[in-house]
Amino acid sequence: MVRRWADDATPGFDDEVVAELLGRLGEEDPGGVQWAQPPASVWDGVQAAITAPTPRFSRRITLSLAALGVAVGATGGGLFWRERPGQVIFRAVLRTLDTQVQRGTAELRKKGDQLFLVIDTPEPFTVSSGYIEVWLINTDGERMMSVGVYSSQQQESFPVTQTMIDEAYTIVDISAEDYDGVVTHSGNSLVRGQLQ
Repeated sequence: MVRRWADDATPGFDDEVVAELLGRLGEEDPGGVQWAQPPASVWDGVQAAITAPTPRFSRRITLSLAALGVAVGATGGGLFWRERPGQVIFRAVLRTLDTQVQRGTAELRKKGDQLFLVIDTPEPFTVSSGYIEVWLINTDGERMMSVGVYSSQQQESFPVTQTMIDEAYTIVDISAEDYDGVVTHSGNSLVRGQLQ
């Protein structure tokens, strides 16, 4: 329709203005927005959560938020970013539990009044089935909270609250989870590290 207006020189449209608009529409990256294609595991996770026979309230929300983060993140906002927001408050080295091999880092960062847990893994984690979840474990070793689904990017950022940190949820854990209808930790930790 726009092309027809230009070709027909529709009254009220200056040729130079139309040409400029058409040029802008042809730009690959208007406004500097960088689009990211979400991995198939994100959509598989959303679909599995929706169709799971057992209610999975907390994970269903997490998976939905992860998908929303991909969509909103493409427009410059969202639930996780690839850049590191704010200043570093605490840092953890993420190591495997069995061999203590370093697989990445976690940083607690503050931007304004918001805290973010930034996960940085040079080699993204993958699982053959299921999905990967990020947790904060309390130092008492008995309580934990899920902070989001890891979507296999090298760097992801998840919002957390000051209350969680004040209440000693400072052990970062990344686990492999199954679509089994169980909302608790699977017990299969890939890496872990203490924020300090």
